[in-house]
Amino acid sequence: DTDEFLVSDAGVIKRIDYSLIKGGGTHVKIATATVSSAVSSIDLTGMDSTYQNYMVEIDNVVNATDNVQLRFRFIQGGSTVTSTIYDTQIQRFGIAEGNTFLSKAENGDYLLLSVGTDANNDPQLNGRMFIYNAPTTDTHTSYNSDISHIHYDNHDHQRNLGHGVIENNTASTGMTFFFSSGNITAGTWRLYGIL
Repeated sequence: DTDEFLVSDAGVIKRIDYSLIKGGGTHVKIATATVSSAVSSIDLTGMDSTYQNYMVEIDNVVNATDNVQLRFRFIQGGSTVTSTIYDTQIQRFGIAEGNTFLSKAENGDYLLLSVGTDANNDPQLNGRMFIYNAPTTDTHTSYNSDISHIHYDNHDHQRNLGHGVIENNTASTGMTFFFSSGNITAGTWRLYGIL
């Protein structure tokens, strides 16, 4: 029973409907992809018209090669899109390097999540990204990301803020993640639909 009756100080009986305040959350987990041995890329799928927007949690990703970028591409129509139709930008914040603006701007063949990721000193990469308008065919699929990792050069902790878009009006059903060089040796990606 979700209802409870209380008597107020004035002697008035009041009904409380707990179903209205006991929410089930706003994110629904759809898929998990885990790397436990070295792979060149990982696919995370499950986006469809059930939700307009999605969130991806990226946990403890480890790269085999030093000084790499974490990149991704959208999956559309059952295939990873490798055409030069991506626009992406990233800004990096670090203790030693300060605030640096980096850009892989127009007409690239991937989207960017991190720059200068370290493979030698506590290399775990973590973060979150949001995917907007994935199922629609009247607008582009876009993303925002917030990724933290250790930088290869001075080994300080850095934060990478990125955003970008795929310039077509095709529904996106997933993403392929990969490093600019070398393998992914560990990590977990979780996909959530946003209510």
